[in-house]
Amino acid sequence: MSEHRTDRQNIDDFMLELFDNIAEYRSIREESSAALRQAFFDLALAKRSAGYRWISPDLYSANAQAIATVAVCENSCEVVGGIYRRDIREIAGPDGSSSDCSDDAVDSEKDALSKRCSNSQKSKAKKKCKASDNPLLWFGMLVPPKLKEAQGGFAASLDHFIRLAQLKRSMQLKQDAIKQSLEAVDA
Repeated sequence: MSEHRTDRQNIDDFMLELFDNIAEYRSIREESSAALRQAFFDLALAKRSAGYRWISPDLYSANAQAIATVAVCENSCEVVGGIYRRDIREIAGPDGSSSDCSDDAVDSEKDALSKRCSNSQKSKAKKKCKASDNPLLWFGMLVPPKLKEAQGGFAASLDHFIRLAQLKRSMQLKQDAIKQSLEAVDA
């Protein structure tokens, strides 16, 4: 009798967790819908303010590449993804050679350069930031502020969608656990 009672308590616990996940899923879905709606509206305003033909994939530079990734493992409950940013800087040394470095390498190179070079050589050393991962820089010109707001809205929506996918996988696992518990109680 006590085993039967603990099985029912486990089922109740699974159900409460499932309902909590459903409530969280609905709230995140509403937030993502609002963020995505606002992002598309901001994109439309940016297109209108900059001219309808100005913002298009035809204007992307050769540095254009995806910065958002989402990985879904079918066998596990894990959905991983996000927006990755990395600034790539080209350092022009005093001898004219250049090399690509990350931000940390830029700082260490700058410190080493200040120790090695005199003031006249320091002025010759230049750094240029390519930042190829920022889509707003793909256009090669100043973009409207609404386009930046649209980018932020799309980035927020992506984070929400990843969380929604994680919750959906979690709810599926809880539903399977409830089914197994019910079958165990009936048997």
